[in-house]
Amino acid sequence: EHLLSWANGNPGRLLQLLGDKRFEENREKVLQFVFDRTGLSAIDLNQYLSVHKDAFQGCMDILESVYRDALLISCGAGDGLINSDKQDNIEEYVRQTSFTELTDKITKIQEVRSNLKHYMNYQLAVDMMTLVEAR
Repeated sequence: EHLLSWANGNPGRLLQLLGDKRFEENREKVLQFVFDRTGLSAIDLNQYLSVHKDAFQGCMDILESVYRDALLISCGAGDGLINSDKQDNIEEYVRQTSFTELTDKITKIQEVRSNLKHYMNYQLAVDMMTLVEAR
């Protein structure tokens, strides 16, 4: 079901996601990084992304989607979540995170994206992304 949300009504995108074995692995890593304080640490995700450069953009998309969903829930709008299968986790996350913190996190991700376009060092981008969730 979450793949349908990710495809956003685009059949080609859905087929791409269905064929992408790494998407689910990356999604689980990012979700564990955000929701499970005893699980994947920022250092673990940083090391994973340092080795798997091809996963970075997708992981940023996933991380940003979680923050977007959290913003929707914090505004009382539970419909239209990209990660609807993780709604309980997102609701718990919202109870621990302010609206301002969520918007700051999205802004930081957008800054990393922008800086990468301007030839930012890849490892610095990974470091900045994994620090977004640091509490």
